[in-house]
Amino acid sequence: MTTRHMSPARNIANVIMSCFVIAFIPLTLSAQMKEVSEIELSQISAQSGISINLDMVMNITYPSIRFSDTDSTPKMWIEFNNMQILGYKMSTPLPDAPILLDIATADNIDATHRTFVNYLLSQTVSPQTWDIGNIVFCNQDIGSIQLANIQTADPTVLRLSGHSTGAGLELEYLTNLMVSDISYKYNSSGDALHLSGLRLAESANSVNDDPSNPSTWQFTGKFRIGDLFGGVIGVDNSGNASVPNPATLDVGTDSSGSTALYINLPMKGTARIADVNFGGNDFGPVAIDGITVHHLCLKINPNN
Repeated sequence: MTTRHMSPARNIANVIMSCFVIAFIPLTLSAQMKEVSEIELSQISAQSGISINLDMVMNITYPSIRFSDTDSTPKMWIEFNNMQILGYKMSTPLPDAPILLDIATADNIDATHRTFVNYLLSQTVSPQTWDIGNIVFCNQDIGSIQLANIQTADPTVLRLSGHSTGAGLELEYLTNLMVSDISYKYNSSGDALHLSGLRLAESANSVNDDPSNPSTWQFTGKFRIGDLFGGVIGVDNSGNASVPNPATLDVGTDSSGSTALYINLPMKGTARIADVNFGGNDFGPVAIDGITVHHLCLKINPNN
């Protein structure tokens, strides 16, 4: 990303609040409104965006969250049923680290321009647990999943944009993620896949690093999913990074009437798991370093 062009107005909320305060001053003060000239207005400058400072803990329950393909008849759905988010803390860990929301325009590496939504998610530093009791895709039950004690070492960055033509989502996601346990129950027998001590980061660069010994692991930087502006994840293994290579998400119905979810996840970084247990069998730690995924294309259609 080479340049970013912001429209003026970062402290617009403060300006509005000041107007309310002035408006409600008791009339006994004999305050009067004064017209501000164009010259005086031109001397006021700020930046765009929203800063959110909260201190709030919530336990959230959703009976069902459903996403549909609007092009099919009848509509097909992805369903997340009996969903709970426990210990969700909407707060800022440091006074100078609010949740930030901005809309901006930037130059891509190929000299095209992109408008995007930028989130700085500082609330993810606090641990939380996500529990989805039942996942259904196109009327097929594919099990339940729990992610316990999800948190990040520092604020996560999420940037969202759309395709230049047509519908669909393009994004990049940068995170230093820690999950103490991921549990996926895939049938009614009670068998499950457990991933303990999951960590995503840019690299594991400790001098004494031993991939087989989780107690020696140290991490720096952010794991990357998608390259929204280009120059980081090449589109092929020749190192070609002259065009953007974002993660993409699309839902569509083909000419046969088959509805599917299409996902592309370019990635870069390191991924480590302290322990893998599948159906009661312990497989030990997993360390995958120096990851560069140019394209990871998934088509999810449980009916085929």
